[in-house]
Amino acid sequence: MSPILWLSNGVTVSNLIIGTESSSGIWCSGSCTLKNVYFERVCTHAAAFNATTDFTKTDRRSFTYTVEGGAGLHALDKMFVQSGPGKTIINNFCGDGFQKVWRSCGTCNDEVSQNSKQRTVTITNSNFTGKGHVIASGNAPYKDKVSFNNVKIFGYKNRSTRIVYACGEVKPEISEDHLATGASNWYKPGQTGTGTVCNYPASAVKIVN
Repeated sequence: MSPILWLSNGVTVSNLIIGTESSSGIWCSGSCTLKNVYFERVCTHAAAFNATTDFTKTDRRSFTYTVEGGAGLHALDKMFVQSGPGKTIINNFCGDGFQKVWRSCGTCNDEVSQNSKQRTVTITNSNFTGKGHVIASGNAPYKDKVSFNNVKIFGYKNRSTRIVYACGEVKPEISEDHLATGASNWYKPGQTGTGTVCNYPASAVKIVN
């Protein structure tokens, strides 16, 4: 499915509402900033964060993908997926209903190989309610990193709106849902992230209700 917007390297989009008929949302080809962008109903994903089209396996560049403000509702799967090497910064964002808020690429296509730079995400000052599977999950073999600060979880005590995990660590070749069942490298809200991907204090993700 084609994206609603395809952003070139360095582009900023501000004060935008993407309606319920959208398919693949926004695709960033290189660094981008989404400021106060609201996704009324997420289909495939709200935004995909990719490398530039001329990126190669030997390329040493990395990119920055910034989500400042805004919200996403009712995602069938991921809100944000990052395949380009570099970092995603999510601040002051609200998410309601999703499988994953952020996910790094699985096996990764040719633009990002196992020998390429890692992908990282920092989520701060953001609020989430489910039903949801995990806020962020990354690939341990690729040395991905997830960090949180002042993330608040709402609806956790109700099974119909619960977010099961704050962070998860996966291997690209194995199903994420398969690993999640009873796996020690998945961390619930309120738990300390002590893994290689998930590393943050328990206070970083707070259960409000």
